Amino acid sequence: MTLADAPKLTDAWLAQYNDAVKNPNLWATQGQINQVMLGGSAVEAALDEAEYNTANKKDRLRKPLNWPADRTYYVPKTEPAGVGWFIVQAPDQSGVQRYWEFVEENGTALLYDDPQLHSGETQPKPALTADGYVTAADPDAGGKIADRYIQFWNLGTHAQAMTGTPKLASDNYSVRHFAAATQNGTSQFGNYVSHGKFAFGFKTADGGSFYILQLDQDPKAVVNEMMLGVTVPSTGTDIEEPAGTLAG
Repeated sequence: MTLADAPKLTDAWLAQYNDAVKNPNLWATQGQINQVMLGGSAVEAALDEAEYNTANKKDRLRKPLNWPADRTYYVPKTEPAGVGWFIVQAPDQSGVQRYWEFVEENGTALLYDDPQLHSGETQPKPALTADGYVTAADPDAGGKIADRYIQFWNLGTHAQAMTGTPKLASDNYSVRHFAAATQNGTSQFGNYVSHGKFAFGFKTADGGSFYILQLDQDPKAVVNEMMLGVTVPSTGTDIEEPAGTLAG
């Protein structure tokens, strides 16, 4: 994967995605969407379809993406997990900035996750090599952060996520919104399982790391799904959450 490859793969994906969502019978041809989406993004599309079919919510219909030519690309020089991936920062159909994480399979880019930037949050600055690449962060460390979020959204283990290393920072976005999300006494999000294989991210300019994570509800009949963009400092301690999307 090179810096030159990423825009070409993205343009090809964008054309295929926009062609799919222009289909007036999009939800009758779900396979067309699944040809360009994997992981969290595919779950998000499936939940859109279910909500549209049961409640006829027109806002669940997708619109074509109109991305600017000067998108920001985060492409790793080396890929420690042996999977080709890259991240694009660009707006969604509502104009909200998102981190679009792609994996490359057989010369084709497939969208895996796309958490949106939380309002008021600071975007992480990558540590770039002299030729413009990001340095991949340790995917195992990203998996440990995902485990912390699993603990956090399970009321039985919630307190554990606020102690030890790494732990969710006191001003973390999810921490600040936890009370409202669980006001009925139970977690809306239940028990999650992480797709640790895709806990990919890059080193940041301040010596820390940025990861994109996907958490799916367990059991397999997913009714909630969360995609996160999280940062940890060089000390690996407090987890911040500049980006996130809940589908369900």
